[in-house]
Formats: sequence, C-alpha cells, structure tokens
Amino acid sequence: MNDLGVLKNDALSLFDRVAAKLPADAGEQTVRRLDAAERRLRESGSVLVVLGQFDKGKSMLLNALLEEPGLLPAADGAATRLTVTVRPGPVERIVVRLADPDGRRPDEEREITRAEMAGYVLESAEPAADRARATELVVELPNAKLGEDLTILDTPGTGSLFSGHAIATLGVLPIADAVLYVTDALQPLLASELAFIKQIAEGLDLPAHPGRLLFAVTKTDQATDPAAAVADLRDRLKEVPGAQDAVVVPVSARLRLIHLADGDPQDLAASNLTALEAALWPAVRGVRERLRLGTALNELGAVVDELAQPFEAALGVLAARDAQHQQSFDEAAEAALADLAASTEAAEQVPAEVADLLAAHTERLTREADVRLARLWEDLRDEYRSDAKLCDDPQQLMDLLASWLALLSTDLGTAADKAVAGVRDEIVERFGHRVRARLQALLPAAPMPEPFVPGAGAHSRPSPVEMLVRAAEAAAQGAQQGADAADRLSAILATGLVRNLAPAPGTMTVTLAAELLKTFQGKTADREDPGAAKLRMVGTIVGATLAFVGALKNALGLARSEQIAALDKFFRDWEPDLRAFFAESLAELMESHAASIGTQLRVFLESRSEAARQVVARIEAARGATDRGAERAEVEARLEELLVLGREIDRIVAAAGLGPA
Repeated sequence: MNDLGVLKNDALSLFDRVAAKLPADAGEQTVRRLDAAERRLRESGSVLVVLGQFDKGKSMLLNALLEEPGLLPAADGAATRLTVTVRPGPVERIVVRLADPDGRRPDEEREITRAEMAGYVLESAEPAADRARATELVVELPNAKLGEDLTILDTPGTGSLFSGHAIATLGVLPIADAVLYVTDALQPLLASELAFIKQIAEGLDLPAHPGRLLFAVTKTDQATDPAAAVADLRDRLKEVPGAQDAVVVPVSARLRLIHLADGDPQDLAASNLTALEAALWPAVRGVRERLRLGTALNELGAVVDELAQPFEAALGVLAARDAQHQQSFDEAAEAALADLAASTEAAEQVPAEVADLLAAHTERLTREADVRLARLWEDLRDEYRSDAKLCDDPQQLMDLLASWLALLSTDLGTAADKAVAGVRDEIVERFGHRVRARLQALLPAAPMPEPFVPGAGAHSRPSPVEMLVRAAEAAAQGAQQGADAADRLSAILATGLVRNLAPAPGTMTVTLAAELLKTFQGKTADREDPGAAKLRMVGTIVGATLAFVGALKNALGLARSEQIAALDKFFRDWEPDLRAFFAESLAELMESHAASIGTQLRVFLESRSEAARQVVARIEAARGATDRGAERAEVEARLEELLVLGREIDRIVAAAGLGPA
C-alpha cells in the first residue's frame, strides 16, 4: 500500500475515535458532517482521459495497457465516432446509449457484444442499423488494471468528423485526474496538435499542477528513428506552459499485444509499456487520493475544534480565581447565546442576500461574455482571412471555433466560481475567523474540486466520472441534432452562400441555430449542482457549433473573397444566438451556485448554533459543579483527548504534504 493509502487508513481510524468523543447530546448536524466527511474519504474513483489526433493508435494502446486484446475496436485510418467509457464491473457488460430520434423520451440503453462494438464505434466498419442514434458506449469489465475505481475515457481523435467529443473534454479537464495524450513516431507533431496540447495544458492549469499531462509516442516499432520523434516532441513541448518536463514515453502497443499472445519477454521489453505504466498509474490515482484526504482532514479538524470549544470555556470557569474572573465567563456564556441568536437570524436572511449579490455578478459576467465573444469573432475572422485552409476545410474551422468556445465557457465558469467565493466571504465576514475556517472546510480550495453539496446523500450527486461523460454526451447530442437538421440547413444556406450572402437575422437559419442551442440546453437541464451546469455549458456549445460543419461545406466551391464574405455574414448572424445562450447559461449556473452556497451556509449556521448551545451548557455545568476539583479534572481529561486527536490530524496533514488543515 502506498504512503497515501496508509495515511488514509490512519485518517479513517481517527473518524471512529472522534465519533467516540461526541457528547450524548451532540447536535444532529455535527453527526451528519462527520458521516459525510468519512463517506467522502472512503469513496474511490479516478479518471484518465485519453486524447490525441485522429489515427494515432489510442484505442490499440488502451487495449495493450489493459491487457485486453480486441476490447476496443481499432483499425488503421479508421475514425472513432464515440467516446468510449471503460470502467470496472463484476462481469463484462457493454452498453450503447441511443438517443430518442424525436428527443421526447429518455435515451435507450442497449447491451451489445464485443463483436457489435465496431458497428457503433468505427466509421469504417459496417454500420449498425441504429448507429446514427448512438451517443456513447460504456464498457464494464473486471480488470486488474482498472481495479475497483479507475475509469478511462477514450475520445475520438481531433481532426476527425467526430472531434467534438475530444473538444468538449477541454472544458471538463479540471476535474480529470490525468490526461494521456497520444501521438506517434511516424510523423512530427502537427501545428494543430501543438495548438490543441496548449489548450489541454490551459484546461489542466498545468503550470500550477505539473504531472497531470503525460505523453505516449506510439508505433515505435514502425518508425525508423523513434528517438528522433521523442526528441522532436520534447522540443515542441517547450512552447507549452507547464509541459517542459512532462513525461514522454515511446511505446509500441502492437508489440505488447504480441507479447500477450506469445509471452516473449523481448516483445514486452521492446514495447516499453512497463515504463509508461510506471509513470501513468501513480499520476492518475495519486491526485484524487490526496484531494480527498485533505478535504476529509479539514472537516475532521473543524469538528474537533468545535468539540473542544465548550471544554475550553468550562475549564476557564473552573479555573477562575475570583469573582472578576467568574464574571468574564458569565460574559462568555452571554456571548455564546448572542452567537446563537445571530446564527438563527442569519439563517433567515442569508439566502436573499446571496441571491442579490449573485444577481449582480451574473450581470457582470454576462457583459464579460459579450465582450469576450465579440473579441473571439474578430480573432476568428482574422484566422480564416490569413489561413486559406480554414476556408476550404469547414471541419477545421469549426473545430477551432468549438475549442475557443469551450475554453471561453470554462473561463466563464471559473470566473463564476471566483465570484461565488467572494460572495461567500462577504456574507461570512461579519462572523469572524471561526466562520471562515468552517467554510474553508466546506469549500476546500483544491485544484480539482469534486462537485459536492454538503448534506446530500452519497448517490444524489454526480461523480467526476459522470460529469465528464455528461459533457461528452452533450457534444454528441449536439452533433446528432445537427446531422438531423443538415439537409434543411444546407438547403437554406446554399442559396445565400452562392449569392455571397447568408440569410439575414430572423430567417430560418438563425432560428434553427437558436433552437439547436435551446434544445441541447433543455435536454440536459439539471440544476442540482453548479459543476453540472458548467459542464452542460461546455458540451452544449461544442455540440451546437460542430453541427454546422456540413452546412458550411456549401462554401467550398466559391472564390476566396466570396467564401470570406459568406462566412463573415454567417458568424455575424449567429452571434446574437450565442450571446443569448451564454446569458441564459450563466443565469442557470449562478442559480445553481445560489442553491449550493445556501445549503453550505445553512449547514454552517446550524453547526454554529449547535456549538453555541454546547458552550452555554458546559459553562452552566461548570458554574453549578459541587466538586470543582473533580469537575475540572474531568474537563481537562476530555479536552486533552480532543487535543491529542487534533495533533494526530496535524501529523497526517504534514506527512501527506497537505499544509495546515
């Protein structure tokens, strides 16, 4: 067991010890907090996202890493249509999710066999009869590499028709544990690949959290000089902030699969898969374990601190030497009662105050979105004016736009998080340092926050894995809806593009664009968690953007000046719909935040009230003690037990390198 595993077990034993010290009249909220924090620490689950350019061998590499030949369909030159989620399960089970054609009923989940997977996943394979409805494929299987808690997302490669899945992932990388980017040794890194890697690094905040992005250079057995390919990649990564020292491992998935068949150790050595695994698995599992441990210890420390407060107050009363000292503790009891009253009053007033403050931030963020979107359109126009390839390749053009919009969505979500943190601080400032410390336990400052609503049941909130899949699904549904409307869009756009003019705002083209966005947004509307709202915004905008790839192909036969004029008009007409989309999405996001922070503050205020009642009760007991010496000895013993627990928490925090709890 690794060091973090040992420390996790130490922390879990502390929960039992703290629970044993709870007074008989401990408040319900304190018990719930301990249960929730312990449950969170016991939870497991890590996420590896696999990204890369089209036709680099991602699926074959995963088959080799999982030691499952033939699990994921793979073929040279074949585009992958779907995001494939691979996760542990008691028996092998493969499920394809099929969207309802009319969008009126829930998605259908259908079990299929390994042999049927290619018909849904590979563009080059004989298509399954309902392949057009497929939005996601999930593989569950017992596998030692997955253990009990590792989930892998294998995304379609960028540069393919289905790259929206990969692009949507840009917005959800902050809650992924690690990203494996796959390139190959057969050709130098493309400029488009380097640009995508830079976006990945931005999504991961790689300069602050290096080690979460790793690189596998595949097909080394087919290259004349794989070392040169690795050197070239390392050299190019110098341009990516935070990636200068990233792990880069040359591998041959084919040789590893051959080794699995023949057992020849030379094939295993030549594949170099053991070197990749030695770096990959610790990177995937370590970050999430550390985050959960830090969060649990933070909450446990806050509970121990609150349990100690009544004994500290009682000890002061029992140690009072004269009437003047006694009066100071009478005042302490009065202060605790005042604290209780203030908490009760705040619990009634805070929700409205939070809503008002967040409404002001929503207006500000909406204005910022408008400014950023206008700047983005200008940058896009500069790109297709200076690069003729973008005019001739609608897929590349819309990939670029979708990736920019995904990052814009992510930036706005991050700005919303910061605004909410500011509102929280503004609300609690009046209560002093103990409130801020308590809320820090509720909302830990972590590089990869897991969606969490305090007090919610273990199954009432989406896991990071589910959140990642949701974004991919939203993008897939967007592309599917766009495909369904492609004929209508193409027919509408064709005449306008040939005339060098797209239809004016308010005509069918813009109306369809608006309906597309609203349809995707409504399909996934779910306000139970701010994290879900952020990811919906990302996935929806990516899917809707890429839905227009087919329609823009009508401009391919035009002269360059006509192409530019037509694209200018098209994007200008679409901009109002996108502005409305961001405004609505931000409003939904902030409403989710308002509900979430309201829950968090209610939990805090209830805990504060419980602590105040305990302080008053202990002071009264101390003042009424008939044998003050015996009472003092008991209080000192109880307080020392809690202080020992506090020191043990500090030890685990220091050993895990987590800083102060």
